[in-house]
Parts: sequence; C-alpha cells; structure tokens
Amino acid sequence: MKKRYVAALILAASLAMGNMAYAQETEATQEMETMAENAAVEEEAEAETYAQGDAVDLTKDELLSKVKDAMSQVTSVKEELSMDLVLDLSIGGEESETSMSMSMLMNMGLVNEEILEPYASHQTQTMYMSVMGQSETEIEEKYTREENGRIATYSGVAENGVVDYWSREEGDEKEFTFSQSSELLEETDDMVLLDQKAVDGDGKEYYVLEGKVDLNQEEEEDSFQEEVKDMLEELEESMGAEDSLEFPDVLILDVYIDAESMLPVDMRMDMSGIKGSFTDDSMEGMIMDMTFTTMLIQFKCSDFNQVADIVFPENLPAPETGELQILEEEVQEAIEDAAEEVLDSETE
Repeated sequence: MKKRYVAALILAASLAMGNMAYAQETEATQEMETMAENAAVEEEAEAETYAQGDAVDLTKDELLSKVKDAMSQVTSVKEELSMDLVLDLSIGGEESETSMSMSMLMNMGLVNEEILEPYASHQTQTMYMSVMGQSETEIEEKYTREENGRIATYSGVAENGVVDYWSREEGDEKEFTFSQSSELLEETDDMVLLDQKAVDGDGKEYYVLEGKVDLNQEEEEDSFQEEVKDMLEELEESMGAEDSLEFPDVLILDVYIDAESMLPVDMRMDMSGIKGSFTDDSMEGMIMDMTFTTMLIQFKCSDFNQVADIVFPENLPAPETGELQILEEEVQEAIEDAAEEVLDSETE
C-alpha cells in the first residue's frame, strides 16, 4: 500500500473538515451523531470478518517466495483502497459560555482496474461526507494508458454521473500500479507470519502477515515505519495542528494472502484513536478538540487476470491539444450562450 495514496485520503478528509461550518449543539446535531455511530457500526458489520483456521504449514520465507512467484504471473487486476472515518469535534473556550460539537462521517474510496502490459487503467475516486444531516458525494474518474512511449492520464469530475470535460497530463511514471502497491511485501523484516490461518465466511483460507508500526521507536531510513510517520506529520500540517495531535503508540497492519492463489488480497490498518486539541487563530482563540473515533484503511485486490479490456471514452482530448481543446470548447459554449442572450433581448 503506497503511502501517498493513504495520505491523499487522509488529507482530503482534513481539508474537507477545514471547510465545514460549525454549529451550536442542538437536537439535530445529537441526531446526526447517532446516525454517524449507527453508520459506522453498519459499515463494520459489512466488512469481511475472519475466523481462526488451521495452523500454518510453511515458514514466512517460504510464503513470500510463493507470493513473489504468483505476483509475477499477474497480467491484470482490480484494486480497491478505502478509508472509513468518524470524526468527533467540539469547540469552546475558557471565556465562552457556549460550546459547539458535531460528528462527521466520511468514506473515501478508490477503485482501479488495470492491465499491466501494455499499460492501461480506469480509476474511480469517490468521497462521501455526511454531517449535520447533510451529505455530499464527489466522484472523479481517471483513465491512463501508454501513448508514444509516455504515460497519458485523463481526469474529470463527474456531474450527474457523467464527465463532460477531461484534462490530459503526460508523464514517465504510472500513478497507481499493482506492483507499486505490493512493494510493502518487500519490507517484511518487522512483520510476522501468524501461527493460524484466517478463514472467511465462504471457508477460504488465508495466511496473515502482521506488522506493528511503533511510533515511539526511531525509524530506519526508507522504512514503512518512516512512511507512516511522514504521513501523520502531513496530516498535522494539513490541519494546522503541528505537534498537537496524539497518536496511538503502535499501529497494526494485517496483510491477508490467499492460501490457494498465494496472492495478497486484503491489507488493513486501524488508525482509530487519533485525537488532539489546538487553538485556531481564525476562531478568536477558541479551542477545538477532535477525536478520530474511527479511521480504518483497507486495500483489497481481486479479479486477477480477469480484466480483459478497458474502454476509453470517445470525448478525450487529443494528445496535441489537451487542455487547449477543453478551453476552446468552453469559449465556444460561452459564445453560443452570449448569442442566445442577444437574440432573447432583441425579441423582447
């Protein structure tokens, strides 16, 4: 699981939170808190749960060797990265007689289907937020493919389920690939293979690698621990809360490997419990307390070698024009609108 994708989800949450208006605690606010708690319980119930299975029948090194061989045979895959978040907020001050509190429920997800050679992918990013009885959903789509030896990415925000305008960018690196997201398995020195396999509701068995990220221990350069710490520092900076957040001493990462295919299918990290208290200068000395009562991050892989084709939209900008084509279309639309207004004024 690459740090920048997890960080992107968390940063999106903090930015969305920063743009919200706070309201005094009312009956409607309390009702929203109950809704958020119930939704979190429902989402947890919907998530895949595992039971304890038989004892493992190989060593960690043997398992990783089989995983490496299996991954080398992957030609296409579907990936899903998600974060479920419930954030409790309260604002008050020593000289203030009133306090304000609220809860926010947020789900952010990324679904990526990709073919590794020649490279092509379709990615859908969704952010859902519910607060104070109001909800909002934003969807962005991305298509990526190789064009003339370079990587071209087309992005657009969906309105009413349809992307009307696409932007185009070129680069030398793929933004999101199965091989990149599985690099975590190369950093297994601090991970242990659990003694028992895990079993899902359908009876499928999984080997489980568990890693502990000690946030109090001095990290090694380029380690996963260093990446997690950097991500949490970015979270503090994005919220204007440098050195104000309290993090759990240890974060647990679990990696589930299908015992039949020997492919990684599920990675989970629970970051719940982050909390802090800090003063926002824009709020005249008011103190804001926050607690991430739920912050669950999950990365899943499925449909190995089953993504046969990715159909690109027909209205993508041509390589020669890119943003220019979009600008020309917007200018043309503005001209047509202005012409209609002139005709309407003349008929009046």
